[in-house]
Amino acid sequence: MALLKEIFYLFWLKVLRRLEYRGYDSAGVAFKKNGSISVTKNLGRVNQLTKKLNFKN
Repeated sequence: MALLKEIFYLFWLKVLRRLEYRGYDSAGVAFKKNGSISVTKNLGRVNQLTKKLNFKN
């Protein structure tokens, strides 16, 4: 299950990177965890969001 979750996040981070080149200056993700919604936002490039989430590029 953990591998599937990582593949899912890496896929969406790739999608966010494509939007980054269209002029967006912030990014964020939301996911369900333990019955609640966890939101992570970041101003700046998607790579900074990736670091905040502790995922590899």
